[in-house]
Amino acid sequence: MHDFGADAVVYPWMESLWGTLLSFLPLQPGQEIIPSDVRPPSRFRVVYDIVDDTNGTNGLIDSECEDVRVPTWHPTCVYPAKLISNARVTASDHFQDTRLIRLDITGSNISYDPGDVAVVCPQNSADTVDDFISYLRLNPNQTFILQQNTPEVAVPNLPKPCSVQYLVENYLDINCVPRRSFFELMLYFAEDELEKEKLQDFTSSEGQDDLYSYCNRVRRTLLEVLHDFPQTSANIPFVYLLDVIPVLQPRSFSIASSLKAHPNEIQLLVAVVQYQTKIRAPRRGVCSSWLAGLREGAVVPLWTKKGTIKFPGDDD
Repeated sequence: MHDFGADAVVYPWMESLWGTLLSFLPLQPGQEIIPSDVRPPSRFRVVYDIVDDTNGTNGLIDSECEDVRVPTWHPTCVYPAKLISNARVTASDHFQDTRLIRLDITGSNISYDPGDVAVVCPQNSADTVDDFISYLRLNPNQTFILQQNTPEVAVPNLPKPCSVQYLVENYLDINCVPRRSFFELMLYFAEDELEKEKLQDFTSSEGQDDLYSYCNRVRRTLLEVLHDFPQTSANIPFVYLLDVIPVLQPRSFSIASSLKAHPNEIQLLVAVVQYQTKIRAPRRGVCSSWLAGLREGAVVPLWTKKGTIKFPGDDD
């Protein structure tokens, strides 16, 4: 792996690839390469619903067809396990907060073996969700439906309709460390000269050392970057948020229990991720911090998959 990440290798290779392809397959008469400063169309279209802020839904979706607590955009069946208990197993004065998370899977038909993995779908923390929504001046109760803009790009299977609150809580990875492509998309909306100059530096081959120091070395989050570029952030239309912000990914944990000892239950030992960099605010793991803050009865969407560890059988 390159010191500056995969982008430092992929981008020069792509430039070389396009040059080679054009030498073998030149453009037809009347065709031209789209300039890099021309903003591409958004991947989706947004159809807004009429918002009634007096119904007290606080961004929740009333849907008879699906349990909105369970993400529907993953390519597998997600089960809404209920939290039985969430207990800290390390001493209160120990530097590492480690939790024993017990989850009820009664009636799920989930089966697992020692060494298998539970894949958990987390939510973004409430404080970052509120910060994101208020900073971009979004209405959390606004509901919408996504539609295809081009036939080549499938629409994610979000609830229909979906609220802005639900989207930011469950779908957008607002706490990730952004990659170079994020700054390239932001550059399309930059009008302030100082911000535009900095974004151009971050997206250039010569500026990758600066980008690495600004983002990766200190683990700066996407939300923090938006705060650092206030003029540009204010120009990003809502429909483009799904283009510039990646999808919140599920996290995998080794299962720490046995069905023979604990029927209808999955247990996870989760070390809560929190550390300090040069940035004043501590860095926190999205999923581990979310799990640590849950109370009994909360829903934890998950599925299981085979692990890489295979224990010998009785005859081995």
